[in-house]
Amino acid sequence: MATQSQIDANRRNAQKSTGPTTPEGRAAVRHNALKHGLTSEVLIPMDEDRPEFDRLCDAFVTEFQPIGPTEESLLENLVAAKWRLGRARKEETGFFVKCAIKLEHDSQEYRELARNARLAMIVDLDSTGANTLAKISRYEARLERSFYKALSELRRIQSQREPVEPPTAKQTQSEDHPAPPPATSVPPEPPSPASSTAKGTQAEDHPSVSEPSEILSGSQVNPSELMDTLRVSVNKVQPS
Repeated sequence: MATQSQIDANRRNAQKSTGPTTPEGRAAVRHNALKHGLTSEVLIPMDEDRPEFDRLCDAFVTEFQPIGPTEESLLENLVAAKWRLGRARKEETGFFVKCAIKLEHDSQEYRELARNARLAMIVDLDSTGANTLAKISRYEARLERSFYKALSELRRIQSQREPVEPPTAKQTQSEDHPAPPPATSVPPEPPSPASSTAKGTQAEDHPSVSEPSEILSGSQVNPSELMDTLRVSVNKVQPS
């Protein structure tokens, strides 16, 4: 049974193993499930083929950059068909090598033939027997159809993605069409000296007439003085 110190140590170690934290690290491991899902014993029966298969997966992921489970599933079909197609071609080459070794040991006729004739003899013997080459050829044709079907569907789905405008394009658009400057209030123009002079001249030409309240101000008013004041005011108003 684990002690409390061991449990605490395991918890501390678990907190350190939180996976990649940077965007670059997350992008690097984002499609690891794709490789692990395909590297089964059926698809990769030999460990020495695993590095080559990883390079193939990385190349297709870099080219197509799948988003979502649908695109990832189609990419899995694409990679699996491509990998099996390469294996079928290797099987065809291996079949010729195997037959050549056997005939080299058993057939004097084969040893006396030229290189191209030896290949023809292998095909002729196989067509009258197990017909292995024809089976490999049909297998390759089926894999090619699967490859191009997945490729076509993947391209179709990716063509329906909504275009994402990069930030640089938005910045360029704002620079091409800058916002108009804010409106500023225009202060009123001060009166010109000419208008002030004209107003002063007009006031001198037409002096103001004293109001009756100014004339009648005072506690006692002499009638003769009142008549003199009115005559002076009338004379000022009449033009000379």
